[in-house]
Amino acid sequence: PVQIRVNTVPGYSYGVEFNDGPLTEPVNWVPFANQANGVGTWTETSSVETSFTFLDDFTAATSGGASSSGNRYYRIRSTAP
Repeated sequence: PVQIRVNTVPGYSYGVEFNDGPLTEPVNWVPFANQANGVGTWTETSSVETSFTFLDDFTAATSGGASSSGNRYYRIRSTAP
């Protein structure tokens, strides 16, 4: 499993995407399979800046399996309220 820790801002929405490489244009970023709050996307509900730890456990709810290339890249996208 891979842990991804994200510093968050109250009210912002976040999403995790991944790519198994290469990181050349165009990059094919893939959202996690289960987009439920806390699995692949979430909104920070705390009233102060904090952090959120996301776990890619390679199950069907996250990335669906380990990378066949041996490389995996992640990106976090955020949206202001």
